[in-house]
Amino acid sequence: MGRSKTPSYILEVKLNATVPQEQELGHRFFLCNKVYNVMVKEARRRLGRYYMNPEVKAILKKRKENKNYEFTQEEKDTMNKIQAELGLTEFDFHTYIKKQNAPLKKMIDANTIQKLASRCWQATKSVLFSNGETVHFRKLEELTSVEGKDNTGIRYRDGYMKWKGLEIPVEIRQNDIYAQMALADSRVKYCRIMRRWHKNHWQYYLQLVLEGLPPAKVNRKTGELKHHAKEAVAGLDIGPSTVAVWSPEGILFQEFADDVDKIDHEIARLRRKLDRQRRANNLQNYTEDGQIKRLKKGEKRVWNYSKGYFETRNKLRELQRKRKAKVKLSHQILANKIIDTIGKTIYIEKMNWESLQKKAKKKPVQKKTDKPKTEEKKKKTKRKRFGKSILCHAPAEFTSILTQKAKYYGGEVIEITPSDAKASQYNHIRNTYQEATLNERWKQLTKRSAVQRDLYSAFCLGNLKTEFDKEKDRDKYIVSREKCVQNFKTFRIQHDKLIQTLRKEKQMGKCFPSCMGI
Repeated sequence: MGRSKTPSYILEVKLNATVPQEQELGHRFFLCNKVYNVMVKEARRRLGRYYMNPEVKAILKKRKENKNYEFTQEEKDTMNKIQAELGLTEFDFHTYIKKQNAPLKKMIDANTIQKLASRCWQATKSVLFSNGETVHFRKLEELTSVEGKDNTGIRYRDGYMKWKGLEIPVEIRQNDIYAQMALADSRVKYCRIMRRWHKNHWQYYLQLVLEGLPPAKVNRKTGELKHHAKEAVAGLDIGPSTVAVWSPEGILFQEFADDVDKIDHEIARLRRKLDRQRRANNLQNYTEDGQIKRLKKGEKRVWNYSKGYFETRNKLRELQRKRKAKVKLSHQILANKIIDTIGKTIYIEKMNWESLQKKAKKKPVQKKTDKPKTEEKKKKTKRKRFGKSILCHAPAEFTSILTQKAKYYGGEVIEITPSDAKASQYNHIRNTYQEATLNERWKQLTKRSAVQRDLYSAFCLGNLKTEFDKEKDRDKYIVSREKCVQNFKTFRIQHDKLIQTLRKEKQMGKCFPSCMGI
């Protein structure tokens, strides 16, 4: 059966499972994890045989010698043929796992097993066709969801989740009008069972993937719609920890999820405590200076854990779950605010977050001299990137939420190539482009006029036009100087008012990250 192309949305409800039913679900998650790891073992075996093939070796050697080398059609056909012979296709994965599933038929349906095989195939595809290094085995704690292919294996019927003899009632509150409207108007495509850690046990939820668009949320007291999208074009400058948005209708500049700092401090404290407990219970695995001992050939490292260690770990997992939920909720509120007050058609620069979170590959080489390093040399040898900031603020998740919500309201999030517009470098008054270092948070437009850099970048993104690029034979977005001149007076008034408000908040004790330049 082909994949459905109709729009979908998710309704999540809690499963009111008894203790025996939770134990049964836990056992089935254990079996699903075991099935997945069996498929991973087979996938790694087939990948090993594929890369040891002499013909594949000879073809891949050309790519190693020349990174820009493009495979010919004949070489592609050869590799595809060898992949098919070795069973490196999604269909072959389904066939293999079907034979392994025979003892588990009473507890896990065939559709769920095939979905697990498909997950393994996605990981295998990243190794074959992308930058993946290997297919990894999964720990039991890492498996947090299982799903079917349609509403037959794991299914929802008349307020119950049914799965191979299990019938668990679903919790839908009487005043939850949104959930009742969604279930009444939309067809269930397939179901997904989720689990999240609460205090000292797993809590189970049912995600219903429904066909169509979600119903509009209505205020119960007034009967009016909660959200009204602005018919305006906006520019959005996104960073690892902050977001700046501008349109003629409004302006916004804030830190992502700025209300979860207290949880971060508690998580850091528990991580330090966990490390102390681990060291106290495993002195044999550490050297005198506190480093983990290196193993000799044939040796095995054994770790011992105490009750206190597990208690601390459970508290840490609970806080991490809370933090993740709070960040996601904060992103959803912010996305609604942008669409409601600023605009629903949004231009944003495409960001490669994976490259931003990695440290520089080359380590700085320090020569044994007494001469101090110059500022230029310090910049070249700096390896620090934005990994921690991206982890804490989840900017990529915000982009996906904003894209989904804008599409629902008839708008669009348009990602543009940063090298085309160069919004952070442009100065519309002088009509020039000039690069700036990261610590320069204010842009000097003239000798007497300076603006916040991120807000001005958002302003430039909100004033774009298309131009045909003859060299690359495509249309590209560039900043329109005419639009900037026309809208700059409005931007300047909005900018000064916002900066004044933020500085007052800072005086009253609110903390802002240094990258905002407040």
